[in-house]
Amino acid sequence: MIIGAPSKRWATESVPELLASPQTDLAAVLLSDGVADYLHSIHSLGTARVNRRRGDGSDKDEDGSSDGIPSAVRVVLQYIVRHADTLFSLLHGKSQIENGPMGSKHQPQGSFPTVCTTPGEAEASTGVVEIEHPSKGNHANGAPTSAAAVIGDAEEEQERRCLANLTELLSFCITHSQERSEINAVVAACIEALSVEKTLESQRTFAVQRLLLEAFDNDFEATTQAIADTLTHSTIKGVVENLASNSIVAETLIALFGSALSAVWMVKPTTKTALFTSQWIRLDFPTTLCAYLPVAIRDPGMYHYFYFFKELLKRGYSHSAGPIVDVLLSEPLVSDYVERILSCCEQDVGRSALLTPEGAAATPVSLAADGMEVLVSIIGLVRKSLVLPETSCMYETATRYITPVAVLQAQALRVTALLAPTAQEEAELDAHAPSADASPSCLSAVAPAGMYGLGPLRLAVCELFVELSLFQLASTDNTLITSGFFPALIGCCERFPQHDALARALHRCILTIFQRATLVGESLSAAAERDCLWRYLVKADTVVLRCGAVESVLGALTRLAQIPNTSLSSLCIDVLTNLSSLPLFQSTAGGPFEKHLEAFKACEAIQERVRHMDAPITGERFKERGSTGLPQPVHRDTINLAGDRFHGPKAGGLSRGSRLSEFSSKFTKGSYIVLRRSADDDRPQRPAQDAVVDIEALKEEVHTLQQGGSPALQSYPSFSNVNFNFLSAEGDTDEDQNDTATQSSEAHRD
Repeated sequence: MIIGAPSKRWATESVPELLASPQTDLAAVLLSDGVADYLHSIHSLGTARVNRRRGDGSDKDEDGSSDGIPSAVRVVLQYIVRHADTLFSLLHGKSQIENGPMGSKHQPQGSFPTVCTTPGEAEASTGVVEIEHPSKGNHANGAPTSAAAVIGDAEEEQERRCLANLTELLSFCITHSQERSEINAVVAACIEALSVEKTLESQRTFAVQRLLLEAFDNDFEATTQAIADTLTHSTIKGVVENLASNSIVAETLIALFGSALSAVWMVKPTTKTALFTSQWIRLDFPTTLCAYLPVAIRDPGMYHYFYFFKELLKRGYSHSAGPIVDVLLSEPLVSDYVERILSCCEQDVGRSALLTPEGAAATPVSLAADGMEVLVSIIGLVRKSLVLPETSCMYETATRYITPVAVLQAQALRVTALLAPTAQEEAELDAHAPSADASPSCLSAVAPAGMYGLGPLRLAVCELFVELSLFQLASTDNTLITSGFFPALIGCCERFPQHDALARALHRCILTIFQRATLVGESLSAAAERDCLWRYLVKADTVVLRCGAVESVLGALTRLAQIPNTSLSSLCIDVLTNLSSLPLFQSTAGGPFEKHLEAFKACEAIQERVRHMDAPITGERFKERGSTGLPQPVHRDTINLAGDRFHGPKAGGLSRGSRLSEFSSKFTKGSYIVLRRSADDDRPQRPAQDAVVDIEALKEEVHTLQQGGSPALQSYPSFSNVNFNFLSAEGDTDEDQNDTATQSSEAHRD
């Protein structure tokens, strides 16, 4: 459906006249420049009248209306209601304003015909009409390229203006209408717009988001009810497809599920979020969302899908999103999307290079890493809902009834296998492997030179297992042991010793495990016997390093701490230093594990670095000239964000030969002087060591600048005339101020 462009008869009339006339074409209003300004002006007028009517207690306004709505506001609302169907069709992208005079002027042969519709015709429209733009077929008809560009720009500008005015009109209806049915109609149109393909245009998406948020601000409960009444299976399917491709649609959906609502609204006992949420569940929104995962994870452009999924999980404890998250974490949905994510990860880990042969960042082949991050968010959400064990019975609690944890425990071996090096990486590692006659006690930083690195997928796998270690349950601890996660983690750290995020994941995992609190009334020795993960981390011969050494996990950390000039070694030293201060590793406090840190304490290279880390930075060694190896002291440049530079060998201000001197004769009253950086004197000139700043010359330069500046700058007082004192007596203060004012006036006379 095409809405006719405004004729010349309407183009010159004002906005109030256009809105008041029943014969006005809709295009005349939507293409007018003054719609937004006029609506804002009568918005403030209506607010003032309502306040004045409340103040004097009268029931009628100045124009005789008794409903509290000014006549100008009523005219606009009547106009919106009269053209509601056409406005909603434009919002959905099913209608379009016809080309204006510029478009018709260059209209080539074969373009679409002029069709002017009335609200009745819009109501009878059966749907979207395929519109052939004039720019199509230009080459076939011999139309000039420049004319096609002009037509395209005019159409784009026309559509932007139309959509902006359309948004202002519907926003005005939400704000001022006293008929709830009218606001509900706008809300229903916005929800339907979220599911149509045309909404993927940025301006249209922002318009829908703005209207929905304004409706929430106007009446939260009624808006949620209107949304629930509007939802259908097809609407939900379209919304899921759109949120996967558009971040604004995803953010709007997140706002609908409670993030844009104030805490006061969320805890009100009258809030009917249950009806709103139950409708989304009844229409299979969680199932539709999970069913779209195989499509989204294969398309690198649909990362908004996983953004929405993770943001929804963050709100798993809220009133509105919580029940939906409960469905997402139930069977059979969990098993289905975990299997699909793992299958994609297994295909992606062997073929996704991080760098191109030229050294640039490679385009990801899938969103497997984002899918793994969703699993991390799920485990984190479940973990926060559990209470840390305080008795042995709580520690031995089975996790088979916690569906997400049970599903991931069953797939733990497949998840750990993602950390193993691929065939390409093995070839790179073999090329950098130490010689056969090298000592197994020596470690060096392994730096593969190929295109494959750790990648976000493997980092997400490590974070997933770190979350499992925070459960502090026997079942999850056994999963960490039987899956072989710790040898795989040490292997990744050994291959990528400069990967800071990986080293920090190792740091967090080891520290949180050994910093676990003992159970109620339990000694350290008894805790060491009970906690299977403590026993495993100190058990000998569990990790095989690339140098051939076989160590415990703590022994491997000691060896990794000896690799020089790496982020991994620094964090390993920090881990071992923190462990040595725990009672668990102190025999005097009853700790049974002190002997496992003997190698760390006996290594002189590590202890020397520990001493350097503990030593405070005083700068004592850099006081003498030449201690830094430079002939002269070097200071950093002056940071001046305004870009102004003042140079001068003696005065400290603008030198007579500076670039300002050529403009000194051009200074006029009211002009501004702005000195910018230039290529020839970008660095500030420092005076010689024996130079003395001439204060009088500096004052003269400042006075010159003030005279050449604006009147506001000239009238600004000098700081030399400002008196700061801390006298508490009123008499002293007044007397001091009078003296200062007298001195200042005398100085100005001189």
